[in-house]
Amino acid sequence: MDTWPTIGRRGFVGFLLGSAGALLAACLPGQSATPTTNAPGGGVAATALPEATQPGWKWEIRWLHGRPRIDEGAYQLRIDGMVEQPQTLTLGQVKALPSVTERVRMKCVECWSAPAVYTGVTLEEVFKLVQPAAQATHVRFYAADNYDDTLSLDELRAARVMLAYGQDSADLPIDNGWPLRLVTPSKYGYKYVKGVVRLEFIDRMVVGSWERYGYSTDATVQAGFDRPLDLGGVRPIPGGEQAY
Repeated sequence: MDTWPTIGRRGFVGFLLGSAGALLAACLPGQSATPTTNAPGGGVAATALPEATQPGWKWEIRWLHGRPRIDEGAYQLRIDGMVEQPQTLTLGQVKALPSVTERVRMKCVECWSAPAVYTGVTLEEVFKLVQPAAQATHVRFYAADNYDDTLSLDELRAARVMLAYGQDSADLPIDNGWPLRLVTPSKYGYKYVKGVVRLEFIDRMVVGSWERYGYSTDATVQAGFDRPLDLGGVRPIPGGEQAY
């Protein structure tokens, strides 16, 4: 995997400011699709599977506090807060829920993007399970490395949003957020919380880990430029999730 351990996200942004200010301005976050077929019992209809992403390119991996070590046998997803039915689920129980498979291109604030075919469970299935209280408006996602971020229930009901446990017809890679990663197609990559261990239903927006450094809490992908890892070069984009 390609990583930049000596420069980091903030260092990279500083580099861009010095060398390509106009391009950076178009890449930084502003303030501001139809799902495949569900199969009962957690399966996905074979005819609904998107084509796998092309091989030969590498992700640019980011962990704010370093990649955590997670014991698969001991892993549990805690779902609590303002809900009628709090839950603690094993990864197997998450996978037993009705699943979806979607092709999504993640857009990073550092200007690059990367596609994958994700398999997971929609947040609507989670809502059915825990029954959010009437006053609940947001969900705060906690990661195993102490990263966190928050999205509204409305944002989590958007098309192709999911808690993913699979990528490109295999288990989600450890570097890409195993065992569960939040996938939010219209948002920048820092909203794709990796290594999710807890969902807390709350009644307000809470500033997330990168947002405490000044990033937008909205995080909707803005018009500007994109550097697709799988395609090469730089291209203009209109905003939102990028074309595959």
